[in-house]
Amino acid sequence: MPNYINIVIFITILLFLLPVWVKGQCEKNMQDCSHLIPPFNSDGNFYYRAQLFPNEQAKLKYTFLTGITYRIIPCGRSDKNEPLSINIFDKAGLRVFTSKDVTTNNGYYDIEFGIAGQYTIAASFESGSGCASIIVAYLSNDKVGNISKNVINK
Repeated sequence: MPNYINIVIFITILLFLLPVWVKGQCEKNMQDCSHLIPPFNSDGNFYYRAQLFPNEQAKLKYTFLTGITYRIIPCGRSDKNEPLSINIFDKAGLRVFTSKDVTTNNGYYDIEFGIAGQYTIAASFESGSGCASIIVAYLSNDKVGNISKNVINK
């Protein structure tokens, strides 16, 4: 009987510590990627993060406006060293952007939306599990200059 008590105590402690460890991993991801924000401005919300397991997606609804270029920074690698991939869907559920189609990647995607509205950013790993973090930053188009960007007009 005492062995069962020890097992229950161990599992209880593990269940309380696991979220703390996961949050710590995600915090580290955010810190590792925050240098990619400049010259853009952070939206101030560094809370877009989730622990993803195989075949899972994290979804973030975000309202994008016209006249602004957004820098979307998918941050994290799976335990199989796969990068975090993102897809962006419009309100109707149509995919308007996928990171898989971008051949050059500096760790971020600069995107201008031709139609304002609420979009869904879906993040996932091709294989494995890990902490996924997404940073969204912005810069008004009159300050963008010659930054290369993807334009979405759908």
